[in-house]
Amino acid sequence: MTQAETSPDFGEVNIPAHLDALYLLGDTIALFNSVGLLLLPGFSPDVTLNHRTGLWVICDAEHIELQGFTPEKAASQFGDFTGEPLRVVLGGYARKSYQLLEPHYPGFVQGLLAQLWPEPVPVIPQPRPQILDLAQVFQAYGCCLQTDGKHARLTFAPPAVPLSRPPDWQLVFASVTLFVAQLNLTPWLLHVAACDPTHEVAQLLGAVARHELREPEWGGVIPRLFGAYRRREKLFAQLTSQPLPIAVFLSLLMGIYEHPENPEDIYEELPVFKILRVSLEKLPLDDSSALYEFVLACLIDGIEYLAREADAQGSALASLRFAQEAQIALQLLMERAAPPLTERWFSRVEVHEQGYSWSKLNPDQVLDHWTVWYFANYAGSAAFTVKQHSKQIARLFEQGKITNHLWTAVWRVLNQLRKALRLCYALSQQQPSTAAEGSKDLALTLQNLLAHYQQILKEVAAMIARSSSLEHGLSHWATLMTSRKEKEQEEAPLMQELLACMDVHGILESHGYGPEAVQRLGKLIAKMP
Repeated sequence: MTQAETSPDFGEVNIPAHLDALYLLGDTIALFNSVGLLLLPGFSPDVTLNHRTGLWVICDAEHIELQGFTPEKAASQFGDFTGEPLRVVLGGYARKSYQLLEPHYPGFVQGLLAQLWPEPVPVIPQPRPQILDLAQVFQAYGCCLQTDGKHARLTFAPPAVPLSRPPDWQLVFASVTLFVAQLNLTPWLLHVAACDPTHEVAQLLGAVARHELREPEWGGVIPRLFGAYRRREKLFAQLTSQPLPIAVFLSLLMGIYEHPENPEDIYEELPVFKILRVSLEKLPLDDSSALYEFVLACLIDGIEYLAREADAQGSALASLRFAQEAQIALQLLMERAAPPLTERWFSRVEVHEQGYSWSKLNPDQVLDHWTVWYFANYAGSAAFTVKQHSKQIARLFEQGKITNHLWTAVWRVLNQLRKALRLCYALSQQQPSTAAEGSKDLALTLQNLLAHYQQILKEVAAMIARSSSLEHGLSHWATLMTSRKEKEQEEAPLMQELLACMDVHGILESHGYGPEAVQRLGKLIAKMP
């Protein structure tokens, strides 16, 4: 048996739903530890759950030691917990620690679990590891990403044979990544071929870019007599002899060069992700769809590198565009992935989001409309990624195969949508003239954003309905959403938000973007926690 078959699973979907507030507490303890705070024994009265925001907060510092955290002291924070509560709080702590503490203290999480939980050591859905190192591929071939505002393109050093040639699969996946990211693919393929004149895969990439694998427009008997087909047939034989999945994605690149134009000249006409989906469907899938996941992981790794690199260059717009493309690629996986795989993927998304400069956008800073719109588009795509997976989670929950929902993922995207709406409203207050000039674009952005917002709110309502059948009562998240205020006649917070959201959406559809829509948007924001 494998470890996964014998070890207890501390994933979020496998904890008792009525204890999920403790899962969030574990998450919060790891967050405190990451900034140096150590919780001392008996700390429970010093923290409280904010029922408006759903977050644990410090209300008294009596049992909190500033700058007191060390890996050796971590276990002392859990002395007040035993049995199921300990399992749940450790699950939340380990999940967040893999994101925030493990990179600084390798082996920390497994060591802590071995100390606090009897063997076998439990399985924790940790962030998915990186597979494709696009930075290394770029370095081998003297390539850099260069950004200018919302635009990005590749630049190249003079061609030189790579000192350390990456594996063929990395080179091909890097090239497909650049296509999905809609960068200047043709110069890259030609540059790779110029750098590596004796390497078969590099030369195949160059031949693709030169349209040498395309069927001649003047085909027939005459070109065959003159041998015009011979080189194409030789190249095609080399391509089809490559191992999987290299051959499949070389064929993808060959297919996009069937047009007389180069792809970067007609990206607006090319359905990039539709082409990617067709190629993925050609993969020979085993029962676990491991190859499908591997390919998507490589492409997402590459696009996320581009997003981080653009952000490091100060280009939030290019970074947001790449990050959104990574979310769209992830949606292809969410159609078929199941826990704990999805927990690992969503944990990785959290890690990257926490590192982007644009994740710290707030309504109190000076905003520009492009950044707000790009962030709104990203938030919508991230929400759709989570929504894409919700049907499978619902089915597993109803079948009794899991005991809890992925509330942390839903809550994360719900708060991103709220933040995007707050930014849109703040922009309308800071720059009313700019907002008015771009009223059509802003109206469309808001409509899409509100549509995603409604879908997530309705998904939360469905999750609450499913949770209501549990013997031990509603989960923490469900209680937050359904608790009424002092006046019994008032709607629950979730319904207030949903009704206000539908109100704004209706005004936008009937009257477009204007003062009334802005006023209703302000009322919606007032309903948000």
